Amino acid sequence: MKRVKYKKRINIKKKRIIFIIILAIVVNTIFFLIIFITKFSDTIEESAKKELKEITTNIVIKHLTKENLMKVSMEELIIINKDKEDVITHVDFKLDKGYEVILNIKEKIENEIIDLKKGKLYSPAIAFNENLVLKVPYYAWSDNILLMNLGPKIYIKVNLLENVRGDLYTKVTSYGINSLLVNLYITIYIKESLLYPASSEQIEYKFDMLVASKVIQGKIPSFYNGFLESKSDVINLK
Repeated sequence: MKRVKYKKRINIKKKRIIFIIILAIVVNTIFFLIIFITKFSDTIEESAKKELKEITTNIVIKHLTKENLMKVSMEELIIINKDKEDVITHVDFKLDKGYEVILNIKEKIENEIIDLKKGKLYSPAIAFNENLVLKVPYYAWSDNILLMNLGPKIYIKVNLLENVRGDLYTKVTSYGINSLLVNLYITIYIKESLLYPASSEQIEYKFDMLVASKVIQGKIPSFYNGFLESKSDVINLK
């Protein structure tokens, strides 16, 4: 009888050890799986954002060219107001002309995106049913240069050019004796979306471009410390 009890105790201990080992393996597997999924998701998201930014930047830069912006003169967009002593009091913007300039840029960008969606132009994304889809390599999560571009592709739908906003701003600085350097800038804000299977994420990009620069006669009030900046209201173009 004693021998039988001893064997039973050994069997129970073995079962407990096996159970603990299996439980440890399961817990470790779940733990590493969670880490892998988190890293994988973050890497896929980062890769998709990088490609989306590259596509957007290339499109915008293509149309915010020197040739296009040279058609815009500073006199058409801003009015510099001075007092009797030739001191600048404030800067006004001709918003109707500002709308015209930004609408022109928006139209050119939209036309390019329409061509992209139809597959007429080269893009890292692929055109599918008049939509753009990013292709992210499966092994991008590995951080291994040899593996990053290998494996099956994960497809993420992109909604380009959801919304475009713009504004104008000037920077006026002292430039020699009784002279000022006036710089005119256009800022374009583009909102887009990455569409995941179960969610979506909106991303907004900002692009600044110097439109015109001119030296004029005048002074800046002393309380501005030789620097004066003026900004228009944001122009919403949906």
